[in-house]
Amino acid sequence: MQKHANVSLYLFKLGIAPQIQDLLGKVDFTEEEISNMRKELEKYGIQIPSFSKIGGILASELSVDEAALHAAVIAINEAIEKGNADQTIKTLQNPNAMLVNVDDNFAHEYQKELSEAKKKKEENARLKSDSILEEERDVYEELLTQAEIQGNINKVNQLIAVDNINIAIHNCDSNMTIAALMKPEAQLPEVYPSAASVYQTELFNLQQQNAMKYLAHDELSIAVEMLSAVVLLNQALESKNIEAIK
Repeated sequence: MQKHANVSLYLFKLGIAPQIQDLLGKVDFTEEEISNMRKELEKYGIQIPSFSKIGGILASELSVDEAALHAAVIAINEAIEKGNADQTIKTLQNPNAMLVNVDDNFAHEYQKELSEAKKKKEENARLKSDSILEEERDVYEELLTQAEIQGNINKVNQLIAVDNINIAIHNCDSNMTIAALMKPEAQLPEVYPSAASVYQTELFNLQQQNAMKYLAHDELSIAVEMLSAVVLLNQALESKNIEAIK
């Protein structure tokens, strides 16, 4: 808690955050700032939640742009709650939400992951709610924050990328495998396309040795890092031999 307070004080001195008044990280908002939020929420047909304080918002004042961001995030939470994947994907793609790497094709996967994350957060909030006064409730106690939403999007994208890598390895298509390994969503170490057959052969052998015939992200990450090191070493040795022949 003390660390959190120190960080807030540092940001306050830099002029990029309000000074947090207590260790719970609460920030007071003016009527004008609340008014900005109300106007933005009305665009989505949402009533402003009953709160007078919000924790975790690092802004010296809630400008129209900042209010637009938080209103977009609240609208996403509303869509998740309704359980309509098509509506949820539309809210995720709202520029005001400032989310990246949202893929239309994964709407149902996002809905499932975000719904589970939201339920878990609501359960945790219920356990703490008895000890918090109503007027001190934080709007993000039960709602997913922008960072949490982005984290779940990244998680879904990575899981699907890993699935596609495993399919490519299983199909013994080295070009498809190298392309899948290079996808940014996979979040894997660097690979070298010139050695596509090396990655394909070694990863296929590893996959076959796995009881599930499936390589998880951590297994792929370790294997790719080692294979890339071997590829670089071989390239260095080949280049030395060529120099020696010359």
